[in-house]
Amino acid sequence: AAGTMNSTTNITVHVPGPLRAYCDGASSLPLAAHTVRDALAALARRTYADAFGHSLSPSDLAAHLAGNLSDARVLAFLDEDTVLVAESDAGLVGYIQCGALRPDFFDVEIAPGDCELRRVFVLAAHQGRGIGAQLIDAALALPAMRAAPHVYLDVWDENRGAQKLYERYGFVAIGNRAFAVASGAETSFDVIMVRKRR
Repeated sequence: AAGTMNSTTNITVHVPGPLRAYCDGASSLPLAAHTVRDALAALARRTYADAFGHSLSPSDLAAHLAGNLSDARVLAFLDEDTVLVAESDAGLVGYIQCGALRPDFFDVEIAPGDCELRRVFVLAAHQGRGIGAQLIDAALALPAMRAAPHVYLDVWDENRGAQKLYERYGFVAIGNRAFAVASGAETSFDVIMVRKRR
């Protein structure tokens, strides 16, 4: 199951086939529906800008959004990865993206089946309600994630609240790396964390 949902929030899975089975009763929206893609792309850009816009120059923020969270990129990661969204009566309020660990993720020895939590974002107005935890619960319940020898993620070094949340799930910090921006300006670091299979 995807975890306990309140009366206005549910988890919807946007992947085909057997991965849906982990979430009893979850509705499924067709990947080809432009309204779904557009809503998710808008959510991804808004939540990223809300979280990091104050720490980037306007030009670096615009470059990141255009390069990583355009409509075309969102459609691509819907095809490449597992994307779960949290919905309220008002629409999409959060999402999580996960998939196979990228070879260039970090200087680690990759084991077959290793996975990565790539993005976890919730609208600011809906934070503090446990939605992020529900999304993480749902993602870690996916068969591929349960079977993964290691699950990796990166998190902004200044976001101690998120780091503490991940620590509660068994993630531990193993290093950090600079966050690259289009201008080449000096930025803060991302903390690399890993959770070993239990």
